[in-house]
Amino acid sequence: MLALLISLLFNMWSGSPVELFSNVVAVTVITLVVSLWFLGYHFIELWRHSVLEKEQMEKEQISNQLAGLRHQLSPHFLFNSFNALQSLIEEDPQKAQQFVQQLSGMYRYTLVNAEEPLVPLSDELHFIEKYLYLQQVRFGKNLKSTIDAEPGCMNMLLPSLSLQILVENAIKHNIVSASRPLHISILASGNQIQVINELQPRADTGTNTGIGLENLFKRYQLLNAGEPVIRRDDGKFTAILPLLTTHE
Repeated sequence: MLALLISLLFNMWSGSPVELFSNVVAVTVITLVVSLWFLGYHFIELWRHSVLEKEQMEKEQISNQLAGLRHQLSPHFLFNSFNALQSLIEEDPQKAQQFVQQLSGMYRYTLVNAEEPLVPLSDELHFIEKYLYLQQVRFGKNLKSTIDAEPGCMNMLLPSLSLQILVENAIKHNIVSASRPLHISILASGNQIQVINELQPRADTGTNTGIGLENLFKRYQLLNAGEPVIRRDDGKFTAILPLLTTHE
């Protein structure tokens, strides 16, 4: 197109008036087309950069919200863990040592993987086993748990610390007592994992119960990989998380 434009410019002033007019029209049309192409390309690039910046801002916002959530929950959990550890040191020093090992392993995992967008289910299950061990030391037989995962699910992926959010919410917002023990089931099959607990809500937990779930929904939304499903029926609370096969 550029060669044609140069040729027309050189030959514009030669020939008859009709040829001159035709050359002027051709040069004008070509110039207009080229200008519109560059203008369109410029606006497309601006739009693309705008979309990328918006996506980056959303990811940073979610990351900041998740970091804030971790900072909010960690001191409360540590306080309860240290109280349980203090009692164990006096009653059962060997069990206290095991408690410390599980606690340190849990926080090591948190530090290493908290900023990872996705982690293998096998890693999350090892982590949640440690977390449930600490909670069962605290609550004794009042807290029961079941974990059942198909072997084919173990290498599938999910957002890091997802299971902790669901299990912690279950313990925090439900009665856990000798008369009303809480049973938490974690079941993984196909392309999903379910966390199920009885609905026996406490009266002193306030109304702010959805921060962790809201963050899970946002993280799945950013991954464009389906979204969690929450059910409350038959006296049970069920959270269903999609399991992914690859990083997005």
